[in-house]
Amino acid sequence: MGEMEKAWARDLRRTASELEAMAKVLDAPADGDGEEKPGAASVQLGTVLKEAVRRLRELESSLPRPGGKGLPILVVDDDSVGRGLLVDFLGRYGPTAGAQDGQEALSLVTRAIRSGNPFRLICLDLMMPGMDGGEVLHRIRSLEEVYSVRTPAVVATTTALGDRESVLKARAGGSGAYFVKPIDFAKLGRWVESLNLGQDPPRD
Repeated sequence: MGEMEKAWARDLRRTASELEAMAKVLDAPADGDGEEKPGAASVQLGTVLKEAVRRLRELESSLPRPGGKGLPILVVDDDSVGRGLLVDFLGRYGPTAGAQDGQEALSLVTRAIRSGNPFRLICLDLMMPGMDGGEVLHRIRSLEEVYSVRTPAVVATTTALGDRESVLKARAGGSGAYFVKPIDFAKLGRWVESLNLGQDPPRD
């Protein structure tokens, strides 16, 4: 993560904390008996602040996590909790970014390729609303071909479905591995290490 991204992350965290504190003040019960309850405007403002905090936290989670220098990683999952867990775990192996849908993923992949530092590993959820993981994978491979990427990304697909059809579909689309949710992180870690893609040793 560069200095600009680090500064951006600090600003996001500080802003989110300030908004969170404001929301808590609005939620706090009034002191004493007979005090007037917060009006509709205050309640509405508190709701807006909470939503702003949620979006800022989500945006922060999409920023690359510092890690090994040789393995830029992308996690694509519409589930913010699952995405955050994967970003945190894979951050031990390299700078890891997160995308909440296929469109954002393709934007990040394109930007990384154009910068000359394409993602080496992509963890992609198959079951997403709108553009599903299969379509995203197909478009990523097309982008790599258009930009003549010398080393295509290794792709691991994830889904709650464990049926044979989903496994075969992922393999046919160019997936190097398939993990059924909930993710076995020990198994995922062993697989990442077996790739030997030039990453630094995982950090504790």
